[in-house]
Amino acid sequence: MSTNTMMTTTNERSSGLRIRGLHKRIGAQQILDDIHLDLDPGEMLILVGLRAAANLPC
Repeated sequence: MSTNTMMTTTNERSSGLRIRGLHKRIGAQQILDDIHLDLDPGEMLILVGLRAAANLPC
């Protein structure tokens, strides 16, 4: 099983997190396609899904 992950991060704000163009593929299956995410300083985001821990390496 092969995985291809592309992530671009920039820190244009004081201490926030910005992710643009996140892609995730497991084998032939496209899991994520062109995801954008902005988090402000002190903000937390938790993504929960079925078997998510088995699909995303740490």
